[in-house]
Amino acid sequence: MQSNVISSRHTIQQQVVIADGKLKDLPSKDVNRRLLKALLEYAPTTEGKEVIASDIIAASEEEDGLTQLARFYTTGLILPLKGGGRTPQVSFHSSQDIEIKSTADDIAVDLEAAKRDQTLKEQTLHRDGYRCVVTRRPEESTISLCPDFDPRGGAFNTIAAHILPFSLMSIDNNKALFKKATIWAVIESFTNIKFAELSGDNFNSLTNVITLDGGVHHFFGQLKVWFEAVSDKPTTYIFRKSKEYLLGDIVNDGDKVTFASVDPHLYPLPDRRYLTLHAAVAKVVHMAGMAEYLDDLTREYENIRVLSDESHAEYLDGLLRIAQRSALVTTSQDEK
Repeated sequence: MQSNVISSRHTIQQQVVIADGKLKDLPSKDVNRRLLKALLEYAPTTEGKEVIASDIIAASEEEDGLTQLARFYTTGLILPLKGGGRTPQVSFHSSQDIEIKSTADDIAVDLEAAKRDQTLKEQTLHRDGYRCVVTRRPEESTISLCPDFDPRGGAFNTIAAHILPFSLMSIDNNKALFKKATIWAVIESFTNIKFAELSGDNFNSLTNVITLDGGVHHFFGQLKVWFEAVSDKPTTYIFRKSKEYLLGDIVNDGDKVTFASVDPHLYPLPDRRYLTLHAAVAKVVHMAGMAEYLDDLTREYENIRVLSDESHAEYLDGLLRIAQRSALVTTSQDEK
């Protein structure tokens, strides 16, 4: 049995090496190459790494296949995990053989049930000690519950922040159902997180929510800060910032954050897999130098949302190509 596991591990490692070699078909400064290489490196599970490697190998056999694959993961994984705004239509690639296990009807029922819980902030604050888990700044509305509150340090507004963004469970119309089903299929192939475990009211489970103050929440949603798991300490993480100046000296890159709960059974801690998925995607964006590109893409998307679905899909395809070329030019200039 052990030999089979080792053999399988070697096979996956070999696939990764082959896939990495296939990426050399793209220019070294190409944003698509950087994106796929980062996905290959930061996939949070062995299965996810195998899926990425297999996709790269298959896509490399097709004309413009790697570029199309990068676009698929940009619209099917990266952008959906970026909080705020709407999610562009998923671009498909022929190398993908995704099994969408949930029917549109199933998802429609679950999406309808997934609504924001009015008591969510209260429960999250209670678990997290009425403070932001990163800055330790207290929530203004509950300072009476903070025995060590120091007025000189101030009180702030905090947010019950979803780790996996609420937009994953919201729809604008029936046409969005298939898009969300596809996105969840990509998430399931990249991780071991299943749609069923977060469907309906489960999306508002405390396992998917943390208390953050406004600034941290903004950058967390933008994939510019993340929590990097400490392997031998299941409740401890290293707080990472894509740029040192983010949040000033309120919190430093590399600071340790340890989650705790007054009662882990009634108030469960954040799910490590959700934080790991968020961190993986954030690191992909950071390593690939895609932050400004994604900001531009989502900003442009909001400007064209009034278009019809057909025109929007065509426009977005062109926008992706333009944005990727812009990112390539920007990177080339930065490296000079």
